[in-house]
Amino acid sequence: MFQEYSLDLSKTTKHIDDIISEFQLTLKKKYNLKKIKILHIASFNETSNADLYYSTANKFNNGFIRIGHFVQTLDDKDFLRKNLINGTNKLNIKILNICKNLLPNLIVIGHTDKIYDKTLREIYNLLPEIKIIRWYLDSVSSEFLEKNKKILFSNIRYLDQTFVTSGITTSLTKFKNKIHFIPNPVDQSIEINKNFLKTNLPYDLFFALSHGQHRKGLKFGKTDERDTLIDYLHINLPFLRKFFISSNFNTPKWGAEFYHYIENSKMGLNISRGKSQNLYSSDRIATLVGNGLLTFMDIKTKYMKFFTNKEIIFFKNNKDLVKKILFFKKNEKLAVQYAKNAYNKYHKHFNSEIVCSFMLSKVGYSNKKNFFWTK
Repeated sequence: MFQEYSLDLSKTTKHIDDIISEFQLTLKKKYNLKKIKILHIASFNETSNADLYYSTANKFNNGFIRIGHFVQTLDDKDFLRKNLINGTNKLNIKILNICKNLLPNLIVIGHTDKIYDKTLREIYNLLPEIKIIRWYLDSVSSEFLEKNKKILFSNIRYLDQTFVTSGITTSLTKFKNKIHFIPNPVDQSIEINKNFLKTNLPYDLFFALSHGQHRKGLKFGKTDERDTLIDYLHINLPFLRKFFISSNFNTPKWGAEFYHYIENSKMGLNISRGKSQNLYSSDRIATLVGNGLLTFMDIKTKYMKFFTNKEIIFFKNNKDLVKKILFFKKNEKLAVQYAKNAYNKYHKHFNSEIVCSFMLSKVGYSNKKNFFWTK
């Protein structure tokens, strides 16, 4: 009777190996050409006691790791704080030493202008096949670029690619072949809420601004157009349960305290500074949409390219915003459905794995080709 069954160990082992190989091939086709080692140089807020654990830098780390790569981090700002004397030289020596020990395939640089060109030249001499890229999260419109271009254009001759969370402006056209738009990513381990499933939330509407990361208070006497808008909303929406962080309301919140207010709000305002906001948003868009809040955005952002008015609610002016907030306060079922729609799209197309895959694809380390925001 037992002769009907094959107990050949070699055949069984081969069958298991075939299954594993097929699975690995599927992953390879989906994301990677090969596994690589990455050195990520950015601020990881090591001295801030995790008050920015939801930072985009951490999301990039998660994305690269989830698709199979090794990430070694170096917090440049923390290193410089600890090395006040000759710190920049020491930082560049440290980067070279890490490269000699790690032999990375890719260097990812965040918001720093403390890396010398000669350091990158030495790295290329050591590792001729290495790729070096930068990510940049601030607006690149003319009203902000003059102040911030030192960081954006630092080392640009030696960078293979640069990725910005803003529409490419005419001032960047000379670098058009090495500067690309990316959305602010969500991350499955950070944006963990689905507020559209919650009932009896204590706040109808949430908004927060700050005057710099980690600042416990807003700068005295410093205001911008967002403060004016928040004051207008407070006057014209007197019965709305609001939690506002702005000049005339609450002080900035960070870490779990910040997330407490996110978790307990139905709707959120995604408004940024500046007149020209073509495809620009701060990373608050990922926090709001990614946690399932019905999100309102200024129409001048042109995010209608990615989202319909049944996902994100676009407004033309202050009066239009008040009207739409009141409408969705009264029509809760629609608010729930639209927030869910936006949440699903954002997590599907703008998650950290996909954004990291896009960056890798531009330097030949991923063969994924189709990305929602490039269509």
